[in-house]
Amino acid sequence: MALRTQPFTILIAVVALGIVGAAIVGVTYFLEQVVKPETVALQTIKQQQEAPDSVPDPGAKEFETAVGLIRSGELISARERLAYILRYYPESAKHAEAKRVLGEINLDLLLSDAPVPGKIRYVVKSGDSGLAAIASRHKTTVDCIVRANGLTGNVIHPGDEYWLTPLIFTLEAKLARRELIVYRVENPEVVDASPDAGVSASGSVGPVEVFFKSYPILDANLPPTVKLPSAAEISDKPAWLSNGKRAVFGTPGYHAAHRWLQTARPGLVLQAAPEDSQRATVERNAGILLAPADMNELYTYIRTGTELRLTE
Repeated sequence: MALRTQPFTILIAVVALGIVGAAIVGVTYFLEQVVKPETVALQTIKQQQEAPDSVPDPGAKEFETAVGLIRSGELISARERLAYILRYYPESAKHAEAKRVLGEINLDLLLSDAPVPGKIRYVVKSGDSGLAAIASRHKTTVDCIVRANGLTGNVIHPGDEYWLTPLIFTLEAKLARRELIVYRVENPEVVDASPDAGVSASGSVGPVEVFFKSYPILDANLPPTVKLPSAAEISDKPAWLSNGKRAVFGTPGYHAAHRWLQTARPGLVLQAAPEDSQRATVERNAGILLAPADMNELYTYIRTGTELRLTE
């Protein structure tokens, strides 16, 4: 009896195995053809949602063009491209780099003998008493004349020719982000008499502030009487020797002297950050502190009478 039922049992097992196999094949097909593609699609959508928008950056393209112009020695054209980025593409990934490079180009052109727009060629006359008088008359500084013309001293002779640049700037200390910005004032002789800040009553363009360079502020210790926003004027440019005496251009120790840009408000100065050995001196920690190299650079082209604005 058991021998007659064995084929039937085997047949049932085979049929069951076939059903299981078909089920496995069906599940596999469902996973491969339905579930997996849907999962991949959902993952792709999630990645696209999490990824930053791939928005074109026209400022980056302008920056590449400016770099090419710099390599070709076309600094004026490169400067225009970089200024364009600062004005029209403030959200560009290259904005900060464009700002830094533009500042370096502006300074290089100022302190070189390149005949760029804004410079004048001056011929020393027999009545000229010295570089200081020439600098004062043409709204520049002795340091700038010396640097731009590669001079080694302050002795002048009739017939000498120098490049001079009127130095008309405005300083703005943005204390919250610790940045000192130097603006060049263009068209300073035109007085604005209309409600429109950029146009005079006669219709001509009035004074315009254009970015020149920026410097990081290392520290700021303002006197308690200064409330933000505030403004002051650079009233003096002392250069201090280690013995506490003032040095002037051409005297021993001048180039190594500690430079200040002093305003008319007590305690409000721009100076180089002190060395560790000098930090106990209150005067050496007062005001707005810059890196020594930056302070020396700024001292070269900022005149007395320059406005300093203080903002958050």
